[in-house]
Amino acid sequence: MSTPSSPPRTLYHGGRVLTLDPGDRPHDALVTAGERVLGLGPLADMRSLAGPAAATVDLDGTWLMPGLVDAHPHAMHFAAFGLGAVDLFDAVDFDDIVQRIAARAAVTPPGEWIVCTPIGEPHYFARRDHTALAERRMPDRHVLDRAAPGHPVWLMAWAPRTPNVCAFNSPALARLNLTRHTPAQVEHVWIEKDDDSGEPTGVLRGKVNNYYNDDPFWHALSKNLPGVPDALWPLAGVAGVQAANALGVTALYEAHAMMPPHLEAYHAIEAQGLLTARVVMAPELSSYAFATMDYPEAEVWDLLEYGHSHQQPRGEHLRTVGVTLSRGGPLSQGYLRMNDPYPGPFGALTRGTTFLGRHVERRVVEYCLAHDLRLNMVIGGYRDHDDFFRTLAETTTPDAIRPREWVLQHCYFTAPAHVRAAHAHGLHVTSSPSFVYGKADVVRERFPPAVAADFIALRSMMDGGLNVACGTDWGPANPWRQIALAETRESAHSGHHHLESGQGLERLQALHTFTRNGGGVMQWPALGRLARGGPADFVVVDRDPLGGDAGALAATRVLRTVLGGAAVYDAGGLQGGPLALPEPAAALVARATAPSDA
Repeated sequence: MSTPSSPPRTLYHGGRVLTLDPGDRPHDALVTAGERVLGLGPLADMRSLAGPAAATVDLDGTWLMPGLVDAHPHAMHFAAFGLGAVDLFDAVDFDDIVQRIAARAAVTPPGEWIVCTPIGEPHYFARRDHTALAERRMPDRHVLDRAAPGHPVWLMAWAPRTPNVCAFNSPALARLNLTRHTPAQVEHVWIEKDDDSGEPTGVLRGKVNNYYNDDPFWHALSKNLPGVPDALWPLAGVAGVQAANALGVTALYEAHAMMPPHLEAYHAIEAQGLLTARVVMAPELSSYAFATMDYPEAEVWDLLEYGHSHQQPRGEHLRTVGVTLSRGGPLSQGYLRMNDPYPGPFGALTRGTTFLGRHVERRVVEYCLAHDLRLNMVIGGYRDHDDFFRTLAETTTPDAIRPREWVLQHCYFTAPAHVRAAHAHGLHVTSSPSFVYGKADVVRERFPPAVAADFIALRSMMDGGLNVACGTDWGPANPWRQIALAETRESAHSGHHHLESGQGLERLQALHTFTRNGGGVMQWPALGRLARGGPADFVVVDRDPLGGDAGALAATRVLRTVLGGAAVYDAGGLQGGPLALPEPAAALVARATAPSDA
């Protein structure tokens, strides 16, 4: 029974409580005491445990389960790209686009940039892109000039799609000095020209991606394009985490492309009491994702020292643990490091691009060993695996690495020998079903069947004894769809289910990649679980996540998300319980970006 000095208790009953522990049956009720789970079991026992003073929540036939852990979300990054942009994702035609941009122009000082999202479904734009507009083409400068003749306008191109397409209006072309005298192709950027006048139409194609872009011409143009100001990162973090809460996420592993401003933004959010998830983060050792991909080695060593000096492994909501190293990049841009040549985005054969030499990898490994610093190694193709395990063999032993619990990220292509080596070294893995969703058809086109069989080999890695956690990464942003995709391996392009290699997961395995396995990767084993004495981080959903087909699972509706015993998201369908609902991020952004009276 509660006493005046003990934490308040809440009884959840009237539905099914799932721990997702193998072999564990659903429970009738759960009791929380403050931020912790006090118990779970039969209703009569839990009523007695909760005591007469406890608050109650009637689950009304719904399902309560551990909060989701997104092991590779880019929550802050993707929110930042969209926060200041005009949303064109679901635009239907040119008039719709003009109206949306004109509305922004009406509240934007003349001459300031207006940036817009791409058109379609982020981030692969496979099921819907600009060709779904009524006009079946990109809006050109003439269309965009109708919307904002006094502002430069840019319709962005988001990765990982190459060749990509973006568009500018006339003031933007002038800012970028793109004229009829500019060649129709410079490097891997094609500047569309009007057939009659020879003037640029405003549409650019090729390597025009906002990030993961090594094209020199695009880099020169980018110097005149607006980026994400450092002051926006905290707002983006709040927006990104709240969006994750609404999908049932209570923990995030942010260990890829995290630069110092991003880490500092998360600290600012925590200091303001606005952090509504548990976050573990690690700084990246090069700024390749957002800046030039010509990595200066000096940056690596500076960031390595930064990562070591900023370790904070014991926070209740925010922790900084380890560093991240990437030596190559994504498949779509031709950066994936493979042993045999494969066709790149423009048809030429490539074995990928090595942005940082193995001597850098070796020095980073030695530094991490000497300073007991956890290493996240981003692995794309076979060459990344081969080099990394060769480096480990030259510098240390599996017994020395195993207790350090280092992490392999992405793991696009993982052969059986790599699985065995990773298991011998006690490595964790983070990957994403979204890679199959957005890239599997391209993989089948560019690689022989034996190689394609090793693509996102979740089942092989789990069967090989590895702890595999998954994240949403490039999308779909909904983790329930991702869990379903881990089972179906469906392609967004063709609809084909890439199950020939036997890499599809069973339902409970798929759920574990977004719950308990993520807690293991975060070195926070209480996360993604429900157990007496553990954190009261859970989600209430409208259906049994263990039952039904994958399509039904993907349609799961989150009714409430609870962090530390208090709701941080509520859809309005449940009565009772402690609510600590944060101020909506949209309100924070509106207040921060409102024009000054002065």
